[in-house]
Amino acid sequence: MLWVAGLGLLATVDPDTDFTVTGTAPAIMGLALGFTMPTTLDALLSSLPADQVGGGSALNSMRQIGVSVGVAVLGSSLNSAHRNNVDDDIPGALPEQAQKAIRDTVAGALQVAEKLPAAQAGGIADSARDAFVAGMSTVSLICAGLAAVTAVVVVAPLPACDKIPLRTEPPASKARAESATP
Repeated sequence: MLWVAGLGLLATVDPDTDFTVTGTAPAIMGLALGFTMPTTLDALLSSLPADQVGGGSALNSMRQIGVSVGVAVLGSSLNSAHRNNVDDDIPGALPEQAQKAIRDTVAGALQVAEKLPAAQAGGIADSARDAFVAGMSTVSLICAGLAAVTAVVVVAPLPACDKIPLRTEPPASKARAESATP
C-alpha cells in the first residue's frame, strides 16, 4: 500500500508544488519497491522445487515485459492528456511547426515560448506545464488504482499465516541414512 500512497501523493502535484512533495512521493514508491520486490522474488523462488527454480526465474523475467508494455501504455496516456489539455491554449496564428512542437512535449512548448513576446510566451509555457502535470496526475491515479486492485487480488486469497504448514524436509544426512537402510 506504500506504492499506492506514493502514487496518490504524486497525483496531487501541480506546477507550483514544492520539492518536499515531489521528492517524497518517489521516495515512498522506492521504499515500497525495496521492501516488496526482493521479498517477493525470494518467496517465489524458494517455494519451487529445485528443478523448477530456473523456470520460475525465467517466468519472473516476464514481469519486465509487462513493465515495458505498461510504460508504453501509460506514456501514451500521459501524451494524450498533455495534448488534450494544451490544445485549447495554442494560438492559431502560430506556424504549424510551432503548434506541433507545443503539442508534442513540454520542452518543445518551452522552446517555442522563448521565441515569442512575453505576453504569449508566459501563457504557452504555463499551459504546457499545467497540461503535463494534469497528464502526470491522471497517470498516477490510474497506476494507484491498478496497484490497489492488484494488492486486493493478490492478498485476498492468501491463507492466514498461522494456518500455513511449514514445509518439513528431512535433513540431508537423515535422508541419506534412510535411503541407505535396506
